[in-house]
Amino acid sequence: MTPNCVSNAASRVEERQWEQVGPHVMFLWLRGDKRLAGRWRSDRERTMAEWRFSADTPEETRARVANMFGELELSYSRWRCKSLFNGTKDITWYQVLAADAESVMIRAWTSTPFLGRPQSLSHIHFDADSYWITLGSSNTREFFRRLDD
Repeated sequence: MTPNCVSNAASRVEERQWEQVGPHVMFLWLRGDKRLAGRWRSDRERTMAEWRFSADTPEETRARVANMFGELELSYSRWRCKSLFNGTKDITWYQVLAADAESVMIRAWTSTPFLGRPQSLSHIHFDADSYWITLGSSNTREFFRRLDD
């Protein structure tokens, strides 16, 4: 099989997947979600207010966890998310899969060395000028607040 055949076969699979989900998903992807547009920063205070440590967690571990938050800045456009974390910039393409009055589900592609462009799903829950996501398989939430432009 030549590389062209591989890409053509993958393209046909993608076409079938689009046919299964219907044109409304394509419209959401093209339209994006205006609630996401703009700049956001990880909200350390609000995230840590909900974080649950076991009673015997050392203070230095608590401080190390807290220092992971508050630095990430995200800038969303209709299809792209630019991130800035400790001086490192990255760009991720995403598409809106579903939306309701309180949230949006997006699929994003990140460039990972040796792994290609793996996909990830994020369910983003809006709350006034902030949003939250669930971290991994935990019931822990990370909050983001909107930045003024």
